[in-house]
Amino acid sequence: METEVKHRRHVEELLASQKRYQEAVKLKDQEVLRLKEEVDQYADTLGSQRLEYTQEMENIERRLELRHAAEMGAMKSEHRANKEVLRGSLQQELQDLEAGYEEEQRKLRRILQTEHSLVANSQKAEFRLALQALKEAHEVQVEKIKEEHTSVVEQLAM
Repeated sequence: METEVKHRRHVEELLASQKRYQEAVKLKDQEVLRLKEEVDQYADTLGSQRLEYTQEMENIERRLELRHAAEMGAMKSEHRANKEVLRGSLQQELQDLEAGYEEEQRKLRRILQTEHSLVANSQKAEFRLALQALKEAHEVQVEKIKEEHTSVVEQLAM
């Protein structure tokens, strides 16, 4: 009778241990989902920033086009000889702006890639550490359960 009570108590302890383990796994799963949501939010933010940058560049291009058209009208009304000088000036300015735009795009891409890599590496490292801790905890629990099982089997065999 006492052995049966001990055995029942031991089984209840094992079930409680298993429940705690399942709760820990559930918490880790929730943490992984939270991290995924953070990554998704970060991606949305990057997308928004990209869209804002693209819109700003379109606005700049429109202003440049308007400015170019206004200057072309003025050149036609003034001297035909100045037309080539102004056109050359506008071409150089446009090339400078395009070069600046391309350089800014390269900088932004490098920054975005660096930030993305840092976030991804950080999250990957956190996930690996959490996974390793979970594995180690699970291994310890499994080892304890095996030892307890062996002990119970030996006690029952007596």
